[in-house]
Amino acid sequence: MVKKKTTKKESKKKETSEETQEKKPVKKEAIKKGFLETSQKNLISYILGIVGVVMAFFSPIIGVILGIIGLSQTSKEKSRLQGMSKRLNIIAIIIGVVIFILTVVLFSTNMSQIPAA
Repeated sequence: MVKKKTTKKESKKKETSEETQEKKPVKKEAIKKGFLETSQKNLISYILGIVGVVMAFFSPIIGVILGIIGLSQTSKEKSRLQGMSKRLNIIAIIIGVVIFILTVVLFSTNMSQIPAA
């Protein structure tokens, strides 16, 4: 059997590949940790969006406030959950504002029709 001599370049390549293999788990942990943090923010934003849409029908001001808070909690990282939560919070804000305006308009027109005593 003939043993192949390793040159200095090849030995350096082996050393660097071993070093990168040792460093990879640390980087993966950091990525996973960061992913979980952004995922939690998106999940909180999604839940606030659902509650905001429901509350927009019963109390429009609370629905708008929850929608704005949820929109601010949405992370910048692009993901499916981020997109859904952003849309849901925008819908909560729109429904809340529209229902609030309708309530004010209808209440003011009904008040003007009531005869003065």
